[in-house]
Amino acid sequence: MREAISTNSGGPPETSLVWLRHDLRLEDNPVFALPSVRRPYQLLVMYVLDQRWLTPVEGLPRLGPARLRLLWQSLMNLRGMLLRRGSDLLVRVGDPVSEVLAQVRQHDVDCLEVSHSRTPDDAGNLQRLAAQLPASTRLHCHPQPSRASSAVTAVSTRRMRSPRCTPSKPAFMNCSTS
Repeated sequence: MREAISTNSGGPPETSLVWLRHDLRLEDNPVFALPSVRRPYQLLVMYVLDQRWLTPVEGLPRLGPARLRLLWQSLMNLRGMLLRRGSDLLVRVGDPVSEVLAQVRQHDVDCLEVSHSRTPDDAGNLQRLAAQLPASTRLHCHPQPSRASSAVTAVSTRRMRSPRCTPSKPAFMNCSTS
C-alpha cells in the first residue's frame, strides 16, 4: 500500500473493499456509484468464485463450461474497465467468506461494500461474514430494491457502525500484487 495523507480527522487513509458477487458491471453497479462524500481513499475490488460451484453434484457440474466461460469473460471485461481507471480486480477461488475475511485483515479494511444478496447462499455467506468481521470494519450493503432480502437488511443494519465510510478522496489501488 502506498502512503497517503487523509483528510478524515487526521486519521490514516480509509480503505474500502468491494466484494462483487453477481453484479459484474461498472456502469450501473450501485457499489461504484458512491457519492463523493463516501468515496474512500483506497478502493480494493474482488470477486470470489465459490469452490462449491466447481464441485459436481450427483455427477453433474453445478457450473457448466459455457457458463464458466461467460463468467470468466465478464470478469476479464470488468478487470479491463478497472485497469483503465487505475485499479485492478482480485479473483480468488475458494470459500467466499474466508477469502473476503483474508483480504479485510490483510489490508486493514475500514468498510466492506457489497450489494444485497440475491440467493439464499449469498444471504448465508453475508450473515457468516458479518459475524466474523473485525470490529473496526463496517459493512455497507447497497440496495437492490427488486431483489433485496430482508434477512440481509437485518444483517447490514446490525453490523453497520456508521451510516457511511468516511472517505478522504477518490482513488483506486492496484491490489493484484496482494
